[in-house]
Amino acid sequence: MIKVANFHDVYDASWLEEVLGFLKKKYKLISIDELKSFISGANYIGNYCHITIDDGDRTFYEVMYPVLKKHNIPATLFVSPKIIAEGVSYWFQEVLQFDQKCFKQIIADYLHLDARRFHRYNIMHICKTMKISQINDVIEYYRMQYNHESGIHQNISLDQLKEIYKDSLIRIGAHTLTHPILANEDESVSEYEIVESLRELSDILGSEILYFAYPNGIPGLDFGDREKKILLKNGCELAFSTFHSNVKPYFDRLSIPRFYISQGNIETIRMKLFFGKYWETMRNFKTKGEKQARLEIRKLTLKE
Repeated sequence: MIKVANFHDVYDASWLEEVLGFLKKKYKLISIDELKSFISGANYIGNYCHITIDDGDRTFYEVMYPVLKKHNIPATLFVSPKIIAEGVSYWFQEVLQFDQKCFKQIIADYLHLDARRFHRYNIMHICKTMKISQINDVIEYYRMQYNHESGIHQNISLDQLKEIYKDSLIRIGAHTLTHPILANEDESVSEYEIVESLRELSDILGSEILYFAYPNGIPGLDFGDREKKILLKNGCELAFSTFHSNVKPYFDRLSIPRFYISQGNIETIRMKLFFGKYWETMRNFKTKGEKQARLEIRKLTLKE
């Protein structure tokens, strides 16, 4: 059995040490090359896990990277080269610094809707139904209206990325240029975000980029066959989703499932890994799940 564990920002080194210790007891922690070999049909007996990290938040360099090196644990880091090269924050990092009620009003005005229609929805879920150009527009409107300056850059620097790349323990993959929800975009924008992220990251690191992680990563909602075909055409060997499931031999190389474990105690992580694809159903039993919420928001924002 092989699983892929996915992290984002991690602020507590002690928590990370505990989580990685737990994983090491249950699984052999393997490299992405070993994962690729397994998917190709290599025979593995036992339990294995590969570690991935999305976005390149500065806590990767400050917290995760030292711990991974200390324990000699291989991992793959997915970054958006435009964000790293320009030293700016991702759109979602900016949005989380805003007054959520005021920002919902900005979005409602922009879309010519009554803001009360958004009242019960999470601001991230609302943004994830929009094109990246629309998100950038409403962020700029909010900054101007509330005299809000761009926040402090929250991600690793270009020099840090290059340093990490030189360490054979960490492999680097692309995560689009600016982190749009690809399925929301026109085909030309989706292709540009994918292809240019692979090309720009390759130029920065001086090496071909063979791995990719879809922003947000829910199959059928955030990406589909269109994106997989673009990646296949551009030489991508493995692409990762956020669907919770085990990896099996001959699995779809361009929709590899991952378990999100950036937070929670060991028992919660244990349950996620055990229940797999049923975890989201269990977690959303009493609360509206992201997929359901976003589908409802899309209906609200459709022009009549």
